[in-house]
Amino acid sequence: YMRLTPPEGYSVREVEVLADSVETEEADREEKVKPVNIIAIMNESWADYRMLGDFDVNQPYMPFYDSLKENTIKGHTLVCIQGGGTAKTEYEFLTGNSVKRFPGMVPYVSYFTHDQYSLVTTLKDQGYTVEAMHPNKGSNWKRTSAYRLLQFEKFYTIDDFDLSAKRIRQHISDQANYEKIIEIINKKEHKEDPYFLFNVTMQSHGGYTNTSYKGSVETVGYTDSAVNQYLSLQKESDDALKYLIEYFEDYEEPTIIIMFGDHYPDLPDSFTEWITGKKYEDSTLEEQQQYFATPFFIWANYDIEEEQNAVISNNYLENMLLKQAGIDLPRYNQYLEKLSADIPAMNVNGYMDTEGKWHNYDSDETDTVKKLLEDYEILQYGYYSDMNKDKMSELFQMKH
Repeated sequence: YMRLTPPEGYSVREVEVLADSVETEEADREEKVKPVNIIAIMNESWADYRMLGDFDVNQPYMPFYDSLKENTIKGHTLVCIQGGGTAKTEYEFLTGNSVKRFPGMVPYVSYFTHDQYSLVTTLKDQGYTVEAMHPNKGSNWKRTSAYRLLQFEKFYTIDDFDLSAKRIRQHISDQANYEKIIEIINKKEHKEDPYFLFNVTMQSHGGYTNTSYKGSVETVGYTDSAVNQYLSLQKESDDALKYLIEYFEDYEEPTIIIMFGDHYPDLPDSFTEWITGKKYEDSTLEEQQQYFATPFFIWANYDIEEEQNAVISNNYLENMLLKQAGIDLPRYNQYLEKLSADIPAMNVNGYMDTEGKWHNYDSDETDTVKKLLEDYEILQYGYYSDMNKDKMSELFQMKH
């Protein structure tokens, strides 16, 4: 179960053929602004239960997120996990790989033995300083070693936060987290130097049983202290988001921010059953996918195309960011672009077709989808395998 075995048909030659076979149109990105600052935030347990259905609360808990429209692309991204396993979602975002092939394993822990090609190296090749931040222990999910292999140049952990930084339930708050981001960016030697920061927040981590925390959001018609605590934390997160966006609105350097949730929190099944009126196992595949759809947005302090209600999966988010940043796609990302044209979203449960319909793997796959997924498996294996790593790195570099 833990062995990393090559998929059927894998060979270095086959990876070469697949890598050479993909080309995408890059001309539309020539006119885009290349941001000086790129901030990527994976917000811990950031989920929108309104995806499952309407329910009453005593006050809105995501009002600022709801208000984001100008220079904003937003919607929901499909992840492969529920209730935990944060590092899987960040792995998908940073690499463009899907963890559906090994749902029980965490790549950082099980498969990281050598340098990894990723969004980090793509931006580093473009002249960006690349750093990471997580306001907790660096050893969590072996991030200290994983981030080194992903080639981040610096990793800020809980040790880099002042003791006076605001905490909520003993965790660094999103507000303090974003204040640190601003501090780091403002300390750059030259404000115009390209900079990328990947940040994993901590404030809303489960469980939600801290009796010393007094939240302000409560459900109406259903009572559970853990649910109310979680929704109150989402309101705190939304307030902090407002602070972050308003700070960068008038920032002199072009700045783009992407934020997405890692997974739904671990809350009682009775809560979702109250919202939906049914058990998860009695739901259709389309309905079940809502339990894996977390919010995301891309916002810039300059003009970008705008979109509401976008549906994407986490392995494609990297591409969406690179395209909005006016950065040409490396070969591997060009394959992802080709894949997304026929499979706009996918996760461990199934995939969505171009008409927005959900399908199971194997039984519902068309010949086109089957071939695309098989090729994806081959490329992924070449990507994260430690075999022929120099050759793979060369294959996945930018086409010039």
